[in-house]
Amino acid sequence: MIVTHIDKKDIKTTVGLIILSLIKIIIPASVIFLLVWQSIDHAHLNRQIKKLSQKKEELYKKNYELKVGIATSTSAERMESIYRKNNQAAGYANKKIITLILPPENKSFEIYK
Repeated sequence: MIVTHIDKKDIKTTVGLIILSLIKIIIPASVIFLLVWQSIDHAHLNRQIKKLSQKKEELYKKNYELKVGIATSTSAERMESIYRKNNQAAGYANKKIITLILPPENKSFEIYK
């Protein structure tokens, strides 16, 4: 059978069927893709959370050690370090008693560097 005439109604029906078939394929494929992507992204975020939690624990330990260091340093050590820091050019060679007026305590950790 040779088709000599194609009806516009047949073309519309064929195009409609093709579009419907594509929709039936694209929607499930998109859903599957999104589910896989979500799973991979969730695993990635869990790894980041674990890394950051470990870093947080390390920082807590370091902070605790610094606090212990501050608590155990004596005022004599503090006075000596401040004097040496402020009077490096004068040369601190002699071991006689010196009366100092100390500046207010610096809250940074420069003493421990």
